[in-house]
Amino acid sequence: MYFALNDKQSFEPRLGAKWGFAPKHYLTAGAGLHSKLEPIATYIADYKTNGNEELAPNKELEFMKAAHAVIGNEYYPSSIWKLKTELYYQHLYDVPVGTSDYSFFSALNQNEWFIDFPVVNAGKGRNYGVEISAERFFDKGWFALTTMSFYQAQYEDEFGDWRSTRYNGNYTVNTLAGKEFTIGKKEDKANVLGFSAKVGYIGGSRHTPIDLEASHENFETRLDRSKMYESKSDDIFFLNTNIYYKINQEKGAHELKLDIQNATNNLAKVRPWYDRYSDQVNYTTQLGFLPNVSYRIFF
Repeated sequence: MYFALNDKQSFEPRLGAKWGFAPKHYLTAGAGLHSKLEPIATYIADYKTNGNEELAPNKELEFMKAAHAVIGNEYYPSSIWKLKTELYYQHLYDVPVGTSDYSFFSALNQNEWFIDFPVVNAGKGRNYGVEISAERFFDKGWFALTTMSFYQAQYEDEFGDWRSTRYNGNYTVNTLAGKEFTIGKKEDKANVLGFSAKVGYIGGSRHTPIDLEASHENFETRLDRSKMYESKSDDIFFLNTNIYYKINQEKGAHELKLDIQNATNNLAKVRPWYDRYSDQVNYTTQLGFLPNVSYRIFF
């Protein structure tokens, strides 16, 4: 990979293997080096403080890098079922981190759209866990897929201690299933009535507690930096459903679809914020019940 803005380069070798060691059983393994660019604005943003201006202090940033290793097992109990388990480890290095007044910052926790202060490629991180999935391929009008992930996502702070990243939810479980019915006698031109649903349970993201006393004194949000990402937001549950009817014709097709996001209107607390007018901590919530109607033409 080559980045023309600052002439940085990255060589990314990768290797994968799959071994059928028994009937219907496969052992898989892989390793590789991956690089990641920061948002372009990070490289060209100017830094200004105390009357001083530094032009594009991050222009010469290196790529953030990750060395991946994974080993897994695939089992096909029949022609339409697949069971898969994977263990993985990711070593992250050359992670952009802050210095001086911003020494608490690591790009692994970034959710803003760019960094507007100087950073250096001195950070580290690690992700590891297990993923389990069961998949029924589409056959006889229906399909199903369940995935489970249990993991740790950590970064090294400015004191050399390992902490949870903002995104260390620890677990994610999703189940997706759907069924289609053919309406009409012509198999290749029959209309289709379909239903599907997705159920998910996602571990809550991490956040740094708000220092209510300091926020009150300064009339703005102040965080307790001694407890970086030690608090955990609510776990998120959602149920998405849809029903659609597709009319197949000689030269195209029409589809009418009703899609309902978060059908149970679950409102988990996902992010705290300080309300200076009420002088208390409030929370944003996950997106509530949201129905969508769409009409599509295929040609």
